[in-house]
Amino acid sequence: MSKTCENKNPLVREGSVQQQRLLKALVPQNLKLHDLDEKDWLKFVKKYAGIIAYYDKNPNDIAGDWNGFFPSEEEIEKIQNAYSSGEIQPHLSLFISFLKLLKFPQQGINNIPQRHLEFYYKQVLNIEPKTFQKDFVHVIFELAKNAEKELVEKGSLLEAGKDEAGISRFYRLEKDLVVNQARVSEIKSVYTDKDKRLHYAIKTNSIDGIKEELEDGQSFSAFGNDVWPLAPREVYLSSPLLRLKSGKRIIKVHWEFNKELEVKGEVFASVTQEKGWLENIKVTIPESETNTWTIELEQDEKAVTPYNEKSHENNLRTSEPVIKFHFKDPVMYRNLSEISLKGVKIEVEVNNLKELSIRNELGNLAPDKPFMPFGPRPKKNSKLKIKAPEFEGKNIDSYSINLPWLNMPANFDNHYSHYKQAIQAQRDEEAEYEVYLMPYLGDIMLEFNSGEGYRKIESNEHEIIKRLKKRKPSFQADTMRTNFRVLVSSPYNPSDKSHEMFPVDKAAIEIDTSSTTYLKGGEIELKLMEPFYHDLYNDLYVSVITDTPFRGVNPEELPNEPYTPLLDYLSLDYKASAEITLSDNSVSNQEIKVLRKFPFGHKLMKKRGSILPGFNSHQLFVGIESIQAKDHISLLFEVEEGSENPLHSSFEDSEGIRWSVLGQNEEWIPLKSENIIQNGTNNFLRSGIVEIRFPENTGHEHTLFRSDLVWLKIELQKEPDSVSRFKGVHAQAALASFVWRGNSLEHLYAGLPTNTIDQLAQRKSSIKSLTQPYPSFGGKPAENKEEYYRRISERLRHKNRALAIWDYEHLVLQEFPSLYKVKCLNHTKHLENKVDELCPGSIILLVIPRLNDNNKAYRLKPMVSQDVKNSIFYFLKAKMPLHAQLEVCNPIYEEVRFQFQVRFYAEYEFDFYETQLQEELKKYLAPWIYVENAEIIFSNSLYAYEVVHFIENLEYVDYVEDFKMAQKKDDDSWVVQKEIKPLTSLSILVPAVQHIINEATIC
Repeated sequence: MSKTCENKNPLVREGSVQQQRLLKALVPQNLKLHDLDEKDWLKFVKKYAGIIAYYDKNPNDIAGDWNGFFPSEEEIEKIQNAYSSGEIQPHLSLFISFLKLLKFPQQGINNIPQRHLEFYYKQVLNIEPKTFQKDFVHVIFELAKNAEKELVEKGSLLEAGKDEAGISRFYRLEKDLVVNQARVSEIKSVYTDKDKRLHYAIKTNSIDGIKEELEDGQSFSAFGNDVWPLAPREVYLSSPLLRLKSGKRIIKVHWEFNKELEVKGEVFASVTQEKGWLENIKVTIPESETNTWTIELEQDEKAVTPYNEKSHENNLRTSEPVIKFHFKDPVMYRNLSEISLKGVKIEVEVNNLKELSIRNELGNLAPDKPFMPFGPRPKKNSKLKIKAPEFEGKNIDSYSINLPWLNMPANFDNHYSHYKQAIQAQRDEEAEYEVYLMPYLGDIMLEFNSGEGYRKIESNEHEIIKRLKKRKPSFQADTMRTNFRVLVSSPYNPSDKSHEMFPVDKAAIEIDTSSTTYLKGGEIELKLMEPFYHDLYNDLYVSVITDTPFRGVNPEELPNEPYTPLLDYLSLDYKASAEITLSDNSVSNQEIKVLRKFPFGHKLMKKRGSILPGFNSHQLFVGIESIQAKDHISLLFEVEEGSENPLHSSFEDSEGIRWSVLGQNEEWIPLKSENIIQNGTNNFLRSGIVEIRFPENTGHEHTLFRSDLVWLKIELQKEPDSVSRFKGVHAQAALASFVWRGNSLEHLYAGLPTNTIDQLAQRKSSIKSLTQPYPSFGGKPAENKEEYYRRISERLRHKNRALAIWDYEHLVLQEFPSLYKVKCLNHTKHLENKVDELCPGSIILLVIPRLNDNNKAYRLKPMVSQDVKNSIFYFLKAKMPLHAQLEVCNPIYEEVRFQFQVRFYAEYEFDFYETQLQEELKKYLAPWIYVENAEIIFSNSLYAYEVVHFIENLEYVDYVEDFKMAQKKDDDSWVVQKEIKPLTSLSILVPAVQHIINEATIC
């Protein structure tokens, strides 16, 4: 608010103070018709006796006076003390006895003003003293386990022990209450600080937001506390693609955002393993492409396994493996909450996967040990089948079969040089037949394509044999190596394409499956396209031994034994991918789940949005157990009234507390007026009961929070300290009021102590217990005589109407005893950011509260809560002129700062006494911080010489130099002045938080 006023209100006054309302002249006891006491009478009689003549024998001769019969003024006290002992002269004893009896009529005489006043007030004006005001108390019911619901009727009596006189005390229930089994199970909060960092409290009703318990009676901030931990900056992805058992694994995540993500600080990843998370995996993010994140898992790292709540404890609803990205820099929460996710693609690359199931025609094989993939005598069409469980449920883009062959010939042409003509002859036959040669008693068996089956050839002179012998092979250097091929087929690549078994430049068969859209599963089959000619070896070997030429074999040389394929091991390399596309209303290609991390759970992303949730308000979450849709619940919100920051506690219509309940579809359902039956909290500026009827679509199963509870969300759009601090939240609450049955009213002064009420007067078997967790409130004892006289005298002046300045001030002080001071300013108005002190028809009422422990945090600048200001406004509205414009405000506190150099005496340490001097200056400018009844003054002008004089008179100060005094302006600048006056009639000068004090140097 601007403190600049072009025109000042000519009426300069301080306002009215609560303690100064009653004038001593208005108290009847201060006006005594007869106020002489014993001592006064003795003095009087001494003097009076001195003027009364004493006659001895001759009545015409004055012998003296009676003065000697009475004590002098110095002896009066001694005579009075001796009276009760009976050691004084009889006439004095008799006289003092008379004086003592005289007190009774004297008292009657002195009561005449009071009797006259009360006659006038009570008989003429017919205004009686106010009787006591009953107090109220909040009580909590608990239902027995076997009961479902129980009605406690309005008017039911509650036992509250006995009063000081031994009379039973009772309270009466103000409203019907249907007690059920619902109770508050958990209280959680989220809070966005001024740097837009999100804090969260797992347990709001604790000191640190986590587990440190509150002390008895200690309050807590429900909507924000900087000591709460920062919310996790984590992103979760779940997909079958992440089932990665072994091998070297590379995971790439490609994010599609609506803009480039600014990545600050280090990023780490975690993946789910059987016994927990594999943490702190460094994420590689290229500077040129910040939307691509890469992590690597080494060969010896354990398998990535499906998420298990028992092992991973992150409250995620998924049965697939999870990758979690964590950001060290807190600013990343804001960056991720302000960017919209349009899609995600995950690519995995696995090298040397050995978690395989393999078998050939002879049985199962172990892939991690040397084995013969096609058996000891591999023939054409021999098969090896490979099953990779890790492929299940994945889109395989490509895979490679790693075949590290053992004992492989250096040159297949040389190794099979003896076989050339026999192989060529065999191939020629295969042009017309599928030939299977085998020794059979010196003859040859032929298998014909015609379906004739096996037929025995009796002679080597058969025309087929002759024709085969005439064929001549044509070999090139190691051309046989490329002839050994396998046909690879699977649901991933159902084709007839063959591949070399022994490629020169690599020991793997690479398969590209990116163009196929077949089933995500099944076996990979390798089928031999060429035998290794074990069937020819015996004939060739026999022909050499028997010197019988066979198909051009030189008898002088023994043929090499055919190569039997032998693998050191078998493994797979593969690449796979999955993706998800998010639109404004739906999700497509749901091969990935984006689990949007909330502080207390997660939510599956079903449409485009920010990757981390943004919170535009501070939120309190109340988890309620044993409650159903359409049920009612009565919640007590107990707050520490007056603990809010008055600067922030003014609520516009659009800034009020918002209430929601978590629905069945994980969406928040705003509670309408028909759902909030009662709300006595006034935006949590005072304690009160909120009665809620839950809507029909209230949910119980959640991923955002713990399931099996119903969750209320309470949103605050303003600063966390704009509402009072909380003491507790309780279900099954009811309001009860005191019932007077001739009881003593002593409890009305301090309230009925906690836990005094513990049961119903008429027991109900279904009610297990009744508790009173907090003292009673709102009670006032009967008006005493002083209060009665003060009220009536003020009433006779203002006539219960707010017309004059005095009327406004005293009406408010009477109705609101918690106020210390009230100042009414006529013709004054707030105009936007300025104060107009010459605005006819406008009235400003400045209010200052009594200083107590509740407003200790704001003692330097004491202010009244918005709840009280609202009550004052509506109280006066009915008593003031129709066209007057009233505004109830707190004072404007203008800061004053001192800057100077000071020299302390040698025996005083500067650092310590500089702090002491800071406190002394605070006491000088704002004594009410330290002294309970110190006056708070509006027109407290300040002069530099006075401050210097005050400082130099402190016992530890030697001298002060270069003293400057500055006043803070609207733009937070400081203006140096020798005389500082409040800039408006609304202003009070207060010290700055810290003055600039330096040590003076010795020249």
